[in-house]
Amino acid sequence: MDNSDDAYVTGTTQSGDFPTVNFFDNLLGGAQDAFVSKFDPSLAGAASLLYSTYLGGSMDDFGNGIAVDTSNNAYVTGTTDSNDFPTQGPIQAANAGLNDAFISKFNAAGSALTYSTYLGGSMDDFGNGIAVDISDNAYITGTTESDDFPNENAFQANRGGLQDSFVSKVNAAGDTLAYSTYLGGNQNDLGNGIAVDGLGNAFVAGTTDSTNFPTKSVQDTPGGLNDGFVAKVQEAEVTDSSTGGSEASGGSGGGDCFIATAASGSPRAQKVQLLSAICILLALLGTTLFFLYRRLKLRELVFRTTRLKSK
Repeated sequence: MDNSDDAYVTGTTQSGDFPTVNFFDNLLGGAQDAFVSKFDPSLAGAASLLYSTYLGGSMDDFGNGIAVDTSNNAYVTGTTDSNDFPTQGPIQAANAGLNDAFISKFNAAGSALTYSTYLGGSMDDFGNGIAVDISDNAYITGTTESDDFPNENAFQANRGGLQDSFVSKVNAAGDTLAYSTYLGGNQNDLGNGIAVDGLGNAFVAGTTDSTNFPTKSVQDTPGGLNDGFVAKVQEAEVTDSSTGGSEASGGSGGGDCFIATAASGSPRAQKVQLLSAICILLALLGTTLFFLYRRLKLRELVFRTTRLKSK
């Protein structure tokens, strides 16, 4: 949501008659296109749709994450396998592999692209989450299977496993990567959500089944099959990272925890940061309770074994 409480939505459509108004593109380009829509919840009916547009090429395009800056420009990330995905002043002008991530910035009216670029290597790359700071730099996270994913001032220059998460920062003009780095271990690491604070620190959340995911503090070893992770990245340096959980989930039981995004400096930013902190605390609380439970069960087992031996 922006400063006026207007809502921004992205996703994927297969419909040739998807509602469009004040659009950048009003035609479905492929089997599936991303879409970007802006709503004014104070208005009723069709009047509430301020703009709505397709975004895609001649193949499959998926809108996975959206953020908005203090000037009401929308930033979208997702995945495309189109060779003709719309670009504008791109960092990467062409699809480099099977599926590439993309980052697109719309003007406040939703009628034009300020910039739009592919981001990917020679295999599959998925853009899943995006955030914007007070200076209009965009931060993207997702998942890559490419050994040649774009690197710039990287904390981790090489892919560590089957799939690695990535964290990339695009400058305000949209023509340069301030940094771009892998973030992962020896198995599968998925970057799902990202937020940014007023100092430009990026906070990434996702899942990992790697036994050597990069960690600092809190929990240095995995607790189950798939663990959630939270990582703080400062100019491509992981300053704080932890994993947690048991079983195949992002915490100590079922369910995943995702971080929402808002423009730093907007009225929503403090609420988002608070929700992010609560999300992290709940994940850590679940991990702590799991370890306490496991320790109690271990003590109970030892006690029963001792009693049996004494009989």
